[in-house]
Amino acid sequence: MKKLLVAIVTLLFFVMIIFPSSGIQIKNKPIINPEIGNKPFYVGGQLSRNYFINNFKQKPKYEPGKLIVKFKKDICLSVSSDGVLNIGLKSIDKLNAEFSVTSIEKLFGDSSPDALSNIYMFTFYDGFDVLDVLGQYNNDPNVEYAELNYIGTFLTVESKTYSGNFPNDPHFDQQWGLHNTGQSGGTIDADINAPEAWEIETGDHDVIIAIVDSGVDYTHNDLADNIWNNENEIPDNGIDDDNNGFIDDIRGWDFESNDSDPMDTNLGHGTHCAGIAGAIGNNGIGIAGVCWNCSIMAVRIGDDHGPGENAAARGIVYAADNGADVISMSWGYSVYRNLISDAIEYAYAKGVVLVAAAGNEGNTKKFFPAGQEYVIAVAATDDNDEKAIFSTYGEWVDVAAPGIDILSLKSWDTYINSSGTSMACPYVAGLSGLLLSKHPECPFPAQMVKSVLPATADEVNFEINGGRINALNALEVITFASVLDVIKKWEDIKGTVDISGTAWSEDFQYFVLEYGKGEHPESWTEMVSSSMPQSGILYSWDTIKTDEGLYTIRLHVICDHGIHSDEILLYVNNEADGTYDADIYVSNCYDSSTSGWGKTRFDNINDGLNKTIIGGTVFVYDGFYSENIILKGFLKTSISLIGQSKDFTVIDGYIVIEDTIKITVNGFNLGYKTKDREIYRPGWIYDFAILIYRSSHCTIYDNKFLGYYGEGFIGTELSTKNVIKNNILAKGAIYYFGGEIQLYSSSKSEIYGNENLGFTAVILKSHSNIIKSNTFNEQLWLWNSWNNVVYKNKITDNLYGAVCLSDNSFSNKIVANSIADSGGGLVSSEFANPFIFPMGNQIYFNNFERNKVLNAIDQGFNIWYKIGKRMGNYWDDYDGMDNNGDGIGDTPYEIPNVDGESNNEDRFPLMEPVDIDNVVIEEIEEFMNEIANDTSHQYSQNCQSSKQHFPQLILLLQKLIFNC
Repeated sequence: MKKLLVAIVTLLFFVMIIFPSSGIQIKNKPIINPEIGNKPFYVGGQLSRNYFINNFKQKPKYEPGKLIVKFKKDICLSVSSDGVLNIGLKSIDKLNAEFSVTSIEKLFGDSSPDALSNIYMFTFYDGFDVLDVLGQYNNDPNVEYAELNYIGTFLTVESKTYSGNFPNDPHFDQQWGLHNTGQSGGTIDADINAPEAWEIETGDHDVIIAIVDSGVDYTHNDLADNIWNNENEIPDNGIDDDNNGFIDDIRGWDFESNDSDPMDTNLGHGTHCAGIAGAIGNNGIGIAGVCWNCSIMAVRIGDDHGPGENAAARGIVYAADNGADVISMSWGYSVYRNLISDAIEYAYAKGVVLVAAAGNEGNTKKFFPAGQEYVIAVAATDDNDEKAIFSTYGEWVDVAAPGIDILSLKSWDTYINSSGTSMACPYVAGLSGLLLSKHPECPFPAQMVKSVLPATADEVNFEINGGRINALNALEVITFASVLDVIKKWEDIKGTVDISGTAWSEDFQYFVLEYGKGEHPESWTEMVSSSMPQSGILYSWDTIKTDEGLYTIRLHVICDHGIHSDEILLYVNNEADGTYDADIYVSNCYDSSTSGWGKTRFDNINDGLNKTIIGGTVFVYDGFYSENIILKGFLKTSISLIGQSKDFTVIDGYIVIEDTIKITVNGFNLGYKTKDREIYRPGWIYDFAILIYRSSHCTIYDNKFLGYYGEGFIGTELSTKNVIKNNILAKGAIYYFGGEIQLYSSSKSEIYGNENLGFTAVILKSHSNIIKSNTFNEQLWLWNSWNNVVYKNKITDNLYGAVCLSDNSFSNKIVANSIADSGGGLVSSEFANPFIFPMGNQIYFNNFERNKVLNAIDQGFNIWYKIGKRMGNYWDDYDGMDNNGDGIGDTPYEIPNVDGESNNEDRFPLMEPVDIDNVVIEEIEEFMNEIANDTSHQYSQNCQSSKQHFPQLILLLQKLIFNC
């Protein structure tokens, strides 16, 4: 029989592997199109921050003087034969009169389904502003949606064949990034389509690309004629003729040496970048740049050691002040630099296109200035359109460009192949020059280029916002700008906030600005719309009466050729300072300019904790904090660490509480482990998101734990009287002995109200703990543990056993739980020691339901009913009778051992399920109060016998004697 049972369980295991439950199917998500109410259109895959919808050549139009209106389903309408609307709603009647509605036609017949029955076509005087009419009806509470009557276009794409404008430069055939024929062993056409683009535009000398770098060899014969010349300065007269603050700056400036000679050093980095962007094309010499005829401004900011921050910032400002249209920055810093940021913002405000290399770290970490708003961040691709192995990438990166084995200029009229995102960056700078050359009248050049390049890029198979640039697409598209400026300190918005951005297109219709609750809103509320292009402050939002929390702001720019959108986030936090009374405040928005900086205000949690004293409270605003936290010793007692919200206050790291008391952790999102970390191991268990070691009276409540994290999310060792409550725990542990909540050699702690969505809760060598009213969507395992109370929990979805008692687990009380929907219900057996079995555990008033193999297995000697009372368990497979109607089965429920032989029984099986949520078992409630109040002595008595078992004969006699 034992072999038979093992075979059944094994068969179940393989059935579940062969026929797994279906995964989540990701479908196209309907995106609400604001100019036509709630009519959805679909965007396949992931919606990027800037997205482009519809074919470039599609030109949707609408019928003037017409409006489609759908009323809410509980509105009954009656239309007279002469077209006069009589519905008794003053608001609608007023709008009809105001806009001279002349007729109303029901679009679908009376027999149409409910979803179509309340839709009408309104005809109004077409002299009114269509946006005004649309907005007024959409804002009426009786209207589900109102939209214009759009006239569609047959989606026949007008195609044009480009033979290509191929230059006569002798080394052009080696420039795979411009025209890939497979010459380097790569994929044909994995390039930026430069020859095709050059049929449209090769660059205008009036467009200036500043190479802010190690300098430029302005004498190179493949570049000299494209070098910018400051016509307002007289060469070598020692006078600042143009009064720009720089003497004799004919070709640019050297901010490293502070002189007028920006000649490149031996490094040659800047010259190489300049050649990629703007080497003279079709001149019969060397190579071709992306932009054949644009001017190159040389700005030297560093030597072989790299650019200094001061020189770099001054170089950016110089370029912006002296007419640069594009600034190319193939350099950066691993951390945010305020000075560079100020310079970037200055240049952007002057309309300069800012392009920077994303970095060569091969990860997703931001690199600056590429990672700053306003800058186009550029990753690198190889000749197969794959990510260059070294390239930084991620959602924050805007586009990619060729960056491996790129042939370009070297000082002294020579050429060299180089690789890096430094090479990818000037490709984008050069294309920006082409785009500006083609559209010299664009009123918002920086915003236009930043919008167009990602939208027209070719798809790549790694994570970035756009794709690999396509010069032909960029030059063919009708240009537009749909940009929302990121709000400084967006995580802590109070009062009125200005929403700034740019909404423009060559074939502009109107824009709509709206907001929705959360990062992925289900509905949107309009803030403002306008039929006039705008740049700057689009709307000033008073958030005082708005609910606290995270919001998404969305800009839609509606054009004849399509719709363009951008989104930003902000967190409304008006109540923070007034609601949270703390000694120390932490926010990753704080900096050295913040009032109280270094005293009560910090930008990371550890600095705040280091400053707090015994009994102090540290409040942490929403944000992402990548740090490990250790609270250890007497000086770190009675400290409360409070997060603003468990959804958005994220700690990417662990918290260890060691040798201390009365620590509170509340309101955090933990469990991330985005990179390898040094593991802190004070005792036997380790690698938890929160570990309590040799500590007591700590409270961990109302946190959220996501992802995988070592052995589990919350662990305690050699600790007592801690409280773990109301936490949400996703699937977390990855080690066999792990558990999302794990108690090891711990006692008298309370585990209640937690929602465990994934793995196992483990009680190891622990006693007198209360496990109450939790949801365990996997397993509860008690191993070598005693005197614990498991009460009113819902335990489901384990392949083998929802509740496992193993080895020397005894005198535990498992009462009033729902044990269901698993391979087995409750399994009591040996685990590490084949000769030691659980015994004396009291198991009653539980519901055993829908367990696939067996509801229970008892290899030990446990009691499956309440001794002294007629109180057993409910078993959904019990087939006995209740002839006297007392709710108790007339015959016992047999409980087998692992051999399938009858080993134990529930003498008083219940005929109806227990109302777990409302039942009260007084003796259990009293026992839990004794544990919580330290008045129970039973745990100490059991402790004395924990190393030796009751003789099996004694327990069997007990089961025979104690009956009703």
